[in-house]
Amino acid sequence: MRRFVFAATVSGVALSLATGGPAAAQIELGPVTAIATRAETPVERLPAAVTIIDAEEIERRGYQTLDEALRTVPGMTVVRSGPVGAQTSAFLRGSESDHVLVLIDGVPVNDPSAPGNAFNFGNDLLGAFDRIEIIRGPASNLYGTNAIGGVVNLVTRRAVEDGYTASAQVAAGNRQTFAGQANGTVRQGPFDAAFTVEGLRTDGDNITPDRIASAFDEDDGAELAALTATAGVDFGFGGRVEGAVRYRRNEFDLDRTGADDPNMEGENDQLALRVTTTAPITESVDVRAVVGFTRDDREFLNRPDAASTTIQDDSFEGERLFGDVQAIIRPDLATAGLAASTLIVGASVTDDSIDQSTNTDSGFGAFIQTARASSTDAAVFANGSGTLFDTLDVTVGVRAELPEDFDTTLTWRAGTAYRFTALPLRVFASAGTAFKAPSLFDRFGVNNFGFVGNPDLDPERSLSWEIGAEATLPAGALSQPVRAQLIYFGSRIDDLINFNPTFTSLENVDEAEIDGVEASVTLTPVPWADLALAYTYTDARNARTDTQLLRRPHHQGSVTVDLFPVDGLSLSGTARYVGERRDAIYDDTGTFVGSGGKADADTTVDVTGRYALTDGVTVFGEVTNLFDAEVEPANAFAAPGITALIGLRASL
Repeated sequence: MRRFVFAATVSGVALSLATGGPAAAQIELGPVTAIATRAETPVERLPAAVTIIDAEEIERRGYQTLDEALRTVPGMTVVRSGPVGAQTSAFLRGSESDHVLVLIDGVPVNDPSAPGNAFNFGNDLLGAFDRIEIIRGPASNLYGTNAIGGVVNLVTRRAVEDGYTASAQVAAGNRQTFAGQANGTVRQGPFDAAFTVEGLRTDGDNITPDRIASAFDEDDGAELAALTATAGVDFGFGGRVEGAVRYRRNEFDLDRTGADDPNMEGENDQLALRVTTTAPITESVDVRAVVGFTRDDREFLNRPDAASTTIQDDSFEGERLFGDVQAIIRPDLATAGLAASTLIVGASVTDDSIDQSTNTDSGFGAFIQTARASSTDAAVFANGSGTLFDTLDVTVGVRAELPEDFDTTLTWRAGTAYRFTALPLRVFASAGTAFKAPSLFDRFGVNNFGFVGNPDLDPERSLSWEIGAEATLPAGALSQPVRAQLIYFGSRIDDLINFNPTFTSLENVDEAEIDGVEASVTLTPVPWADLALAYTYTDARNARTDTQLLRRPHHQGSVTVDLFPVDGLSLSGTARYVGERRDAIYDDTGTFVGSGGKADADTTVDVTGRYALTDGVTVFGEVTNLFDAEVEPANAFAAPGITALIGLRASL
C-alpha cells in the first residue's frame, strides 16, 4: 500500500513538473475559510484538506438534505438507514461517526444525548445555508471533543448587499413528495437580516428490503421542517453584533432491524440559538465572542400490531450551553520574512446535560435504561499561522482541555505547505492529535440488566498525519486548467470505548489503525462542461483483531458532470460507487447472522436540471437513483428506489 501511494505521489509531481514548465503560473488563491485556523485564510494556504460546497453547487446538484451534499466529499462515507429523514452516520477518513464534529456558524451542535455525542446527518435541510465547509483530519486543537476525523461547519445565509432579496420555490414528486422553501434578506445601513422557512414531506419507501421475508408493502415516510433567522448590526468602529436562531423538526417512520413494523415512529427536534460579537481593539487585534445554546429532543414510539407485540417509549433530551472568546492578532512581521501572520488565543466553556429514558417491553422482557447527568468543560487554545517568503505557509496550534470529569487533555496540530514559484504545484504535510470525550451516558447511564456507566473512562485519543500534493496543470487543448489533488493519510486511535467482557460497563479497550488515499481531479474539457472525479481508498482496522471496521469500504468514488449547453440551462449528473464493506449482516429471514459478513458494493446515479424561464423564474427537476438500484447502505435498511422531483423557483 505504502509503495503504491509513494509511486502515485511521485508520478503526480512528475506530471506537474513535465507539463508546467518554467513559464507555468503559480496556483492562484481561491476561496477563504476560517474552519482550519479560526481566522479567514485562503484554502490554498492551508496545510490541510478542506472542501467547500457553496449554495450554487447545492442548488445545481439538487441536494435536499445534508447527507446528500456530503456523499461525494473525498474521504467521507455516508450511511443512511433507510429513506429521507432516517438516522444517518458519516465516517470521515475511516474514523467512527461520532468522531465528526458538526458546527453551525462555529457553534457545536452534536447531540449530547446521542450515543457518543454523535450527529445525525439525516435531519437537516439546506435552504438556510450559504455553504458547507469540511476539514478532513484532526481538529481538536481548534474545536475540542469529537473532532478526530474532521469537522463540518454549516454557514448560514446573510444579506451582503444593500436592499432586499426574496425567493420561493415549490416542488412535487412521486411517493407523495412535496418540498417548499422561502428565503429573504434585507440590508439597510448598519442593519441586516435573513430568514429561511423550508419543509419536505414524503410517503417514502419501505425501510425493510424486499428480500427480507417479513417485508410487506408498507411505506416509511418523513416530514422535515426548519426555520432559520439571523439579524445583525454593524458599528461604526468596525464592530458587529449578530443573533441567530434555528429550529428544525423531523418526524419519521421506523422499522425494527430486519423486520417491518408499521406502528414504529420517531421525532427529532433541535433548537439552536447564537449571539456573536466582534470588535476591533486596535488596528491589529480583533476580539470575537460567541454564546450558543442547543436543545435536542428525540422520541421513539412503538405500539403492538400484527407484526410485533413490542411496546416502546424512549425519550432523549440534551442541552448544551456554549461560550467562546478569542483574540485575533495580526502582527507585522514582514521584516522577519513572515507575511500574513496571525495569532489566535482564546478560551471556551461548555456545559452539557442529558435526561434520557428507554422503556421497551418485548418478548425478551422489559428493558429500562436511564441517564441524568451534566458536566462542565473548559479549554484554552492558541493557533498561529503565517507565510514565509511568500511561498511557505506554516500553521501550529495547541489546546488544553480542562474537563470536570477526567484529566486535562492536550491536543496539537502542525503543518506546512509550499507553493512553487515557477510551477503550478503545491505540496503540504501536517500531523496532529485529537480526542473524543466519553459521553455522559458512557459515564453515568444505567439499565435493568446490570449495566452501570464508568465515570473513570478516559477520552478516545488519536494521532493522525497527512501528506499531499495539488497541481493546477495547463489547459492545453482544454478550456480551463486541470486541478488534481492527491493525499495520503493515516491515523492511530487509542483508548476506544467498548463494553467490558461481562457487558456490565464500558472501558477503554480498543485501538484502530487507519491509512488511505484521497484523489480528486476537476477539469473543463469544453467551455460548456465541467467534470469532477473523486476516489478514496481506506484501510480502517481494529488494531487488536486486524479486522476491517464496520461500514468503512476500501474503495469508493464518484464522477460528476455539469453541463451548460445553452444560456439559462444547466444539467448535472453524479455516479457514486461504494465498494463492499464489513457490516452487521441480516439474512433473508431477518435473522442477525453476525458482524463478519460483507455487504455488497453498489452504484447509484442521480441527475438534475434547471432552466431559467426568465431572470427571476427557474424550473428545475431531479431524479435520484435513476436506474432504480436495490441498495442497502446499512445491511437490512433499504435506500429509496427511483425518485423524481420537479419544481419552480421564483426570486426578486
